[in-house]
Amino acid sequence: MKTNKIKTSLISGRWIVVATLIVAMSGCKKSNNINEELNIDSLGLARGYDAVYPFNEGMAGVKKDSYYFFIDEEGKEYWKERQYDGVGPFTEGMALVAKDGIQFFIDKEGKEYWKERQYDDVRSFYEGMAGVEKDGYFFIDKKGKEYWKERQYDDVGEFSEGMAGVKKDGYYFFIDKEGKEYWKEREYDRVNSFYEDMAGVGKDGIEFFIDKEGKEYWKEREYKRVYSFREGMAGVKKESFYYFFIDKDGKEYWKERKYDMIMLFTEGMAGVIKDSISFFIDKDGKEYWKERKYDESWVFTEGMAGVKKDGYWFFIDKEGNEIGKDRKYDRVGPFTEGMAVVVKDGYWFFIDKDGKEYWKERQYDAVYPFKEGMALVCKGDDRFFIDKKGKEYREERKYEDVYPEKV
Repeated sequence: MKTNKIKTSLISGRWIVVATLIVAMSGCKKSNNINEELNIDSLGLARGYDAVYPFNEGMAGVKKDSYYFFIDEEGKEYWKERQYDGVGPFTEGMALVAKDGIQFFIDKEGKEYWKERQYDDVRSFYEGMAGVEKDGYFFIDKKGKEYWKERQYDDVGEFSEGMAGVKKDGYYFFIDKEGKEYWKEREYDRVNSFYEDMAGVGKDGIEFFIDKEGKEYWKEREYKRVYSFREGMAGVKKESFYYFFIDKDGKEYWKERKYDMIMLFTEGMAGVIKDSISFFIDKDGKEYWKERKYDESWVFTEGMAGVKKDGYWFFIDKEGNEIGKDRKYDRVGPFTEGMAVVVKDGYWFFIDKDGKEYWKERQYDAVYPFKEGMALVCKGDDRFFIDKKGKEYREERKYEDVYPEKV
């Protein structure tokens, strides 16, 4: 079925998913909830505008008068007259676009690729390959060569570390860039992408790992859930609702602690929750700041993590120093490019790592994280960008709405 919505693969992929194009958006309303507006999960990045995507490879998609196009970091508009029905981010020099129920690609010169093929669905390029759909899924390379079209896969994921997950007849397996199929006969119920040479797979209600030789690891342990390896460690779940970690040798860490929730390791630290208390651990298992009884926490990014206590948010660094605790922020976001989004009394602004607040007096209704030196902001009916010096790039443009893309 032809559609202008560019879909996300059912196969678990990259930590920060970049893809879904949504035609109907929510408004750029005043809110205290960054998680609602920015949808910051793990290291998640925000999406916004009706519609704007964050700058990626120097370009961002925007929507105006029901049509989509692109702008560069100077605000120059590209291909507005084409009236695309949807756009995706640039990856590896190419972006997804949709028009009149078909999907295809453009490059940064605006050249359109393979429009005449009338694909029903296209996916972003990773490692030189992109999934496409027409009477089944298959792949194309950047020269437009089609691979394994006759196989008519039910779904495909992106290539990661030379391998991609695919689905056929209800079961999942992998292929490499030569098209060789791996472990099809095992009839996995789900697969994750390969990270750090390992991939999580599931079968018959249990999950475990495989390596690129197809060796299965720790299947007999009957984990209920496994997560991708990051920094040599992966989260797993076994029995009831308790979580712990394993390394690549299969050694289990801190199983006896029965954590209620865990996050991925980033910058050598992982957030954990136990008995409704949020704190951190390092790779030696040392627990940090448990006695402070934080209510919630984010992951560390750029040496800083958001934490919540007594209904208000602030930051900690890796030394445990608390930054901005007395300010009682309603919500905070992750640090990106040295700045973090904060919300107080319904207004949004930024702080740096020294706790200095920026542009609070402007009373923005929403702001989005910096990416490639620019951040989207909303005030009333206006949507525009600012740079790190606070310069506003309005250029008398009025974009109708702002929404967060799910990540």
